[in-house]
Amino acid sequence: MITARLEADARLARAGHPDAVAALLDRLAGVSRAAELGPLAERPALLLTLDTVGRLNRRDGGSPDRIGGVAVLSLDRDGRQREAAVRRIVDWGLPELMPFLVLRTADWAAPVRERARAGLVRLLTEDPRKYAAAVAPTALLLARRSRGEFARAQLFAALLSEPRSAFEPVRSDGRRAEPRVDATGALLAELLASPFGGVRVLALRAGIETGRLRARDLVVLAGTDPAPAVRTRAAEAVAREAVWTGQVELLERLATAKQAGVRVLALTGMLRIGQTQRVAERLADPSALIRALAREAARRLGTDPAAHYRALVSGDAPSAGAIDGLAETNSPADLPLLTGLLAHPSGPVRARAVRGLRLRGFTSSAELVPLLRDEHAGVIREATRTLRPGRDSLPAGLALELLADSGRAEVRRAGYRLLPGDGLALRLRSALVLSADPDRQLAARGAADAAGIAHWRGRDRQLTERERAELRALLAGAVLTRRVRESLEWMLNARA
Repeated sequence: MITARLEADARLARAGHPDAVAALLDRLAGVSRAAELGPLAERPALLLTLDTVGRLNRRDGGSPDRIGGVAVLSLDRDGRQREAAVRRIVDWGLPELMPFLVLRTADWAAPVRERARAGLVRLLTEDPRKYAAAVAPTALLLARRSRGEFARAQLFAALLSEPRSAFEPVRSDGRRAEPRVDATGALLAELLASPFGGVRVLALRAGIETGRLRARDLVVLAGTDPAPAVRTRAAEAVAREAVWTGQVELLERLATAKQAGVRVLALTGMLRIGQTQRVAERLADPSALIRALAREAARRLGTDPAAHYRALVSGDAPSAGAIDGLAETNSPADLPLLTGLLAHPSGPVRARAVRGLRLRGFTSSAELVPLLRDEHAGVIREATRTLRPGRDSLPAGLALELLADSGRAEVRRAGYRLLPGDGLALRLRSALVLSADPDRQLAARGAADAAGIAHWRGRDRQLTERERAELRALLAGAVLTRRVRESLEWMLNARA
């Protein structure tokens, strides 16, 4: 595929490979069919690379009669060639060449830039459905450059100003279909299905401002779109309309979304229109922000949130939201409830209890140190995070004992994270041992830390001769790069 080959050539050109620029532009100039350039519209970063390396070309440009040649000429270092290419692109009106026209709307030469902008306005005005999808990805990425905002602004203006008929679906025979009340239209639907989140945001803005997107369409987008920006904008629009019109059912649909940010907007809307009881029912929601909203709603109703959390946590299978909520109420009387959960048969419950204790500032090593060898990895991670700030006060030798555990990588990781903060010999010894760990992540962590220690100048004076001898023996079995090994050898062999 031409785009894959162009991307490979572009990587070589960016790396300064000899003749890579010429090879890249020769490949582009050899394109003879418009369909071959079509996928470039979905590679805006590659197009910006082409624009950059095209200026390095010192040879004659491509043929003005071939589609690939015109693309190459639009990247030429000579402004007259670029302007001629822009004129040809506008005259031909091929969607596949639109990304190259968009690039020239931010050209550093005013004559080229003005001609490209006039051409883009004309084409988007004449047939937005034909050109918008090809223009959008490059226009949005180009907007980050100096003088690059024009294409994005013009695309948005085209979406706003087109008559509604331009957004209506077309039948398979090419005739205009009968308008539907809830139709978002072919053009808007195409942009909303774009793989680029920025394009979908732009389409969403146009749909909201023109009224082409109904509330039920926005609810679907708020719950399903992968981009947080799209979900948030859609949810804000729905919540705003629901609050203004009192449509509780819209807020209820939003409140069932998986994304916490969408649910927060829905519940905030419910509070504003007086649906306090509905919000108070979310006291044990997994989201901390939603739990805070629910506690505010519960207080308005005269309900004690702490009592509700106590009842939930005292059950056989308390949820994560209930445990976190109990910790967030910050009542000293509830501390025994949380510490009691450290012996719960469920690993996730024990892990959440440790997290709740950390939120309360509880760092007693007597209860938490045994959890560093818990059978559940999540409990070990939470216990390590809780104990790490006070690692210098932990029992002597604990970290090294955990590092020596041959059975579980999670226990060794905990030991490494709980090493005392001071002591060059201890840290280097542990890093050298860890660099040969059978767990790849731990080995990479140990090797990286050993490399960092190798660059500490003057710190070797902290080492005694006995420590140097022990570290040299460990260095022989460590898995390190040659450069790091040589630096450590020099450090350990230097005179104190």
